[in-house]
Amino acid sequence: VTALAIGLLPAVRMSRPSLSGALKAGGSGQTSAGREHQRTRRSLLVAQGGLSVVMLVAAGLFVRSFSRVSRLDFGFQPDGVVVGDMNLGIADYPQAARLAYYADLYQRFKTVPGVLSVSLATANPFQSRYSVRVRFPSGDSVPQLKSGGPYYSAVSPEYFATMRIGLRQGRVFADADGEGGPPVMAVNETMARTFWPGKPALGQCLYVGRDSNICRTVVGVVADASSETLDQNPVQAYYLPLGQSAGLTNDRHLFIRVAGDPERVIGPFRKLMQTQAPNLPVADVRLLKGQMDELYRPWRLGAALFGAMGAVALVVVLVGLYSVLSYGVAQRQREFGIRTALGATAGDVARLVMIEGQRVVGLGIVLGVLVALAVGPVLRGFLFRTDPRDPLVYTGVALVLVAATVVGSLVPARRASRSDPMAALRAD
Repeated sequence: VTALAIGLLPAVRMSRPSLSGALKAGGSGQTSAGREHQRTRRSLLVAQGGLSVVMLVAAGLFVRSFSRVSRLDFGFQPDGVVVGDMNLGIADYPQAARLAYYADLYQRFKTVPGVLSVSLATANPFQSRYSVRVRFPSGDSVPQLKSGGPYYSAVSPEYFATMRIGLRQGRVFADADGEGGPPVMAVNETMARTFWPGKPALGQCLYVGRDSNICRTVVGVVADASSETLDQNPVQAYYLPLGQSAGLTNDRHLFIRVAGDPERVIGPFRKLMQTQAPNLPVADVRLLKGQMDELYRPWRLGAALFGAMGAVALVVVLVGLYSVLSYGVAQRQREFGIRTALGATAGDVARLVMIEGQRVVGLGIVLGVLVALAVGPVLRGFLFRTDPRDPLVYTGVALVLVAATVVGSLVPARRASRSDPMAALRAD
């Protein structure tokens, strides 16, 4: 269809030649039909430039979004952490056997060379989280945030060191905070601020669970850590010692911080988990950073797709500009020769061609910017903390198109500057 459309217009025009125009033009080749064809070519080039601007602007917006996402502070450090899971439910492991399996792995991984720290947790960042009702000893209702919560995770004492979650006040859990020990908990900064505004959170007490009669004492305040989505307001979160979480959930996730390249230990870690449960499918061992990289996919994909289309459109503009200007220079050899004979320098002639190229692509830039500004709000929902009318992106795209115009105009301009005035005079 494209080939037919491209060939149809020239075919129609060639079937209706203007003989009188050709006779009037003499040897110059500048017939009215030729000038009309030149205007058509320039109009197509303007449209190509506009399309290139739209695609490059979209690519720039997605690149800006991806850059902002990749620099987010999650409140923990995923680099160097390996996550291990085993679906014990499909083998009908009883509850006690599941807990014993992870407890045994927890101790085994502590002795593996290159392992800096090992921890167990019931929740997995950006994969799972849990919530149960909490209440004040006074019976007052707890403050709620639009972002939800409070969410909890039961963790082993090394969890905060493994995930590198900062301690703000008090202490983290210790081995003594197990079954039979005083009931304790840790809260994040957002929960401490909203539950006890203007008061210290340490030493405060909360009931966890609808029917719980055990008031847990807050012994630590830790940094906020993202757990569900990238673009969210801080949520209320708290942590319980794993040994004091019986009856809440049987889910377990291993978090292992290793020295050096974590990818090299995935195979050995998977084998170690598999040997503990040989009748199960392959254990799921992966990088925590790789697990989180999946969240970046929309912006990475958008930047790649629009960037590729924008690059193709830019190449089309370059080829089109070169073709149009080269054809125009060939048609205007007589004019350039006469200009040179009348005193125009080679630079003057080259400047004419360069200005023509800038004018045509400039119109394309204006058209593309207007279209991009009009459709920009449609992309707002796909961007991450990026204004669809980001002036930096628009300025960068315009500069790229201007630079491309200079490159595409150089050869035709050089050819025009070498026009022979004697050849033009002899033609007359």
